[in-house]
Amino acid sequence: MFVRRAAMFVSVLFALGCAEKSQKPAPNPNENQGAEPNTPTNPTNTTATPNKAAETQKVAAAGTAGGGCIYDKAIKTVDPNAKAEAHTCGTVAASAELTEGEETHFGDEFSSVTPVPVTDILADANSFHQKTVRVRGKIATVCKKKGCWFTVSAADGKGGTIRVSTNYKFFVPLDCDGKEVEVEGSFVNVPLSEAARKHLAEDAGEDPSKVSGEVTEPTIIATGAKIRG
Repeated sequence: MFVRRAAMFVSVLFALGCAEKSQKPAPNPNENQGAEPNTPTNPTNTTATPNKAAETQKVAAAGTAGGGCIYDKAIKTVDPNAKAEAHTCGTVAASAELTEGEETHFGDEFSSVTPVPVTDILADANSFHQKTVRVRGKIATVCKKKGCWFTVSAADGKGGTIRVSTNYKFFVPLDCDGKEVEVEGSFVNVPLSEAARKHLAEDAGEDPSKVSGEVTEPTIIATGAKIRG
């Protein structure tokens, strides 16, 4: 009798266990469908890239603000006879073309002034201020828009440069970088604002955003130049 009741009790427990399992809900395959995966994300580099086109437009606008070239206006502050007329910085043809191995003269003929080394002028620029000078050297850089200015260094390229403004009296070839040159004109120390320096950098095809601050620059306002092709 006892064994029969025990067997019945076990049967009841087994039946209840099966019923509980059959009532447990099946897992929903769509339950986690909207959840975002827990995966690491790479940080986004939000550093802004400088807009070179906008910088160029800004420099160009500042360079001719109020009419006339900002560089010409800087020269006029130390030489009242210099031009500072309104103009655009578009490309123009050189006053003459270079011939390989030959010297080409631009502007007025030279006077009897004795040539002075570039390094001598740079070593004592104040003593040459507003004096007529003539130097020989090598063209380091040139305005790539009009050829209305270039810089001249010693023949070995050492010791600094003097900027030469043609003051629209003549224009040199845009590709005369590295050529031998002899130039004559009035030497002046020109104070250049940051805006003027950026304008000159842009003229030379350089990045104006790398230019900052004001400088006083040794300059020859040329009356004539002779370049060897």
